[in-house]
Amino acid sequence: MLYGYPGLMTADTVDQLDMMRRWDLGDWQPPASAVLWKIVETFVGGPFGMLLLQTTAFVAGCFAVLCHELARKFAALVTLVICLLPPVLTTVGVVWKDTQMAGYLILGIGALMSERRRTRWLGLGMLFVASAMRHNAAAATLAPIALLWAPGLSRSRRLGCAAVAWIGITVASFAVNAALAERSEHPWTISVATTDVVGTVRWAPPLSDAELRSILDGTPLRVDHDIQAAFVTHYDPYGWNAYASADPPLGLPTTEAEDEAMARAWRELVTDHPAAYLRHRWTVFAKLLQLGVRPTMSVITTFTYDGDPDLAKRIHHDASPSTIQRALFAIENWVSSTRLIANCFAPFVYFVVACCLLIGAWRSPHVFAVVASGLVYELSFFIAAPSPDYRYSHWMIVTALLGMAMVFARRWRVGVANAAVAPAN
Repeated sequence: MLYGYPGLMTADTVDQLDMMRRWDLGDWQPPASAVLWKIVETFVGGPFGMLLLQTTAFVAGCFAVLCHELARKFAALVTLVICLLPPVLTTVGVVWKDTQMAGYLILGIGALMSERRRTRWLGLGMLFVASAMRHNAAAATLAPIALLWAPGLSRSRRLGCAAVAWIGITVASFAVNAALAERSEHPWTISVATTDVVGTVRWAPPLSDAELRSILDGTPLRVDHDIQAAFVTHYDPYGWNAYASADPPLGLPTTEAEDEAMARAWRELVTDHPAAYLRHRWTVFAKLLQLGVRPTMSVITTFTYDGDPDLAKRIHHDASPSTIQRALFAIENWVSSTRLIANCFAPFVYFVVACCLLIGAWRSPHVFAVVASGLVYELSFFIAAPSPDYRYSHWMIVTALLGMAMVFARRWRVGVANAAVAPAN
């Protein structure tokens, strides 16, 4: 709370706040998050209420999960250590749908581990709320529900109940957001499909202008000759926003007709050139994991958005960091810029750790559920990442840290028990 008060914000956060205030719900941001913010702002205006909610859920959830492997005071200590580590702190302090999802996810997983049936049902409800916070959250809820739901049943019945619960939560969260959205902003075609089209053409075998004109018919194509060469020149694996800001040869769709044409072009290119599509997606995913690039954290230090003065004025919110916060931000920026330290916080490190934990803890459903949730969620960005943002790896980093703590605690107990038995033998 000291680090992020009254709530660090980016363009996404300000856009969501503005959408909630005007009650003009689009589907670029999940509308369910705006509804939650509307409820919270009944009691606390601005971003502070959401910061308080997500921080409380996150801390309580981490503590609940760790209490299944550690004594309460040690679980509290490890929770604080995890929350204050730079890759976690820099994200939890920002009011994002990603951090909202993470808070409700970990709280729901901790409740699913309970022996009380009512608590487990509450956990399932928290996973539903988490699913409604992000479009791809279903990837994160799959493993916890599959491994922790209905523990008293036989394996076949338990998996059947888990499948019904996961499908029900996923469908219900999509249905709620679809019902709340008053207009379509075409988030997939703008943020993913357009750059997928450019990336697939960039890595595809030579394509003639005639072929590309046919494939891209109806899209906002801005060049009429040497089309593939133009795509190669303007290709940017750092995401749609970076690509769109450089006067690209293929514009972003702005009408229903262009949206449909872009989706059709995406299907045709991915079907005809799957290897090129996969190479493009791997390029983006490697950037997300920070493979082959200098590792760095995303340190947000803004409490409003200056890129659109009218938008900033509409939300009636302005804040500046305190002296303590400036010092904390300086420390985080130093950590991010120091190569040796930043390497320790690169997403690919936690990706490797998570894979090793899955191999070593496959007999522990609690550890496996936590770690697999983060790993499957990270893998979903292979096809879903619109850009290699550091925040997308936040959930995997958190679950890997929790998994390491749980495995260490379990091994420590086994070692102590063996040491106690040895003298007796």
